[in-house]
Parts: sequence; C-alpha cells; structure tokens
Amino acid sequence: MKTVSDYRRAFIIALSVLGAIAIACVIYLLMPTSGSAQQKEQQVQAARAQLHADETQVLPLRGLDQKLDRSKQDIGAFYNNQLPQRYSDITAALNDTATKNHVTLSNVSYKTDAADVDDLQRVSMRATLSGSYANVMRYIDAIDHARPLFLLDQVGVASQQSGEIQLQLTLETYMRTGGA
Repeated sequence: MKTVSDYRRAFIIALSVLGAIAIACVIYLLMPTSGSAQQKEQQVQAARAQLHADETQVLPLRGLDQKLDRSKQDIGAFYNNQLPQRYSDITAALNDTATKNHVTLSNVSYKTDAADVDDLQRVSMRATLSGSYANVMRYIDAIDHARPLFLLDQVGVASQQSGEIQLQLTLETYMRTGGA
C-alpha cells in the first residue's frame, strides 16, 4: 500500500510539471514573436488601405439594379425615337429633308441585311444628291441630326458644274422588325 509520502511526492512532481508549463506559457505570451506595436500598426494601416481600395472598386456596382432598369428604359426610348419601323418612314425622312434643304435626291436604292441585335434589320441606302454646295452641305448636316437615325458611310463627288454639285451618298439605318 502507498503511503502519504508517496502521494506527496507524486503531487509535488505533478505540481512542478504544471508550474513549468505555466511559466512556459507566460514566457510565450510575453515574447515579441508576433511583432512589435509598430509592425501591428503597419498591418492595420495596410488592411485599411486594402479595405479602401476594395470599396472604391465596388463603388460603381452600387445601385446596379436601378442603373439596369434605367438603361432598359433608355434603350426602349432610343428604339422608339430613332429607329424606323417601316420603309416609308425612311423614305419620308430622306425626301422631307431634301425638300427642306432645296436639293434633289434621286436613284435611291435600298439593301437590307440582318443586324447583330435581335428585332433589328440594317438598311443600307445609296442615293444621288444634287444641288448647290451650300444646300448639299445643309442636307448632309440635317441627315446627320435627323430622326430616324442615319449613319453616313460614304460621300463621293459624282460631278460638279456651274455651282451645282452631285454627290453619291451611302447611308445606313436600322429598322425595327418586331418587339423592340
């Protein structure tokens, strides 16, 4: 049977081991292994700078759902205001602009192609335009700002004589074909 002195010796050994572990833990906590206060402050500043950079990067994405809704409305308005739905709209715009600017538009030919966007069709036009230089330039400027939207692709001088100029124009527009 064990005596009290045996238990005391085992208790002192266990207490000594636990004391050594406690001293080792205190030394570990007091040692500057994780860096100085200055290094910790630098880490905090770097983290703040990274946070600021991340916030700046995602700032344009805030309110994206409202921006998308507004873009859809703008696209719909552009389609309705700038893109014709019938060939007669195109012809009327070209001829009305010619009449207002005192020029003659002749030999108009149309060619249609599929556009890269659903519900749109590209309409290419070639026409001969004649009139005085000033009136022809006014016509080109008016077509550039007209509704429906016309894109002037090419202008070539066909002839010029006694103050009259004749140009060969290549234009294009896009026509709505469906649910746009």
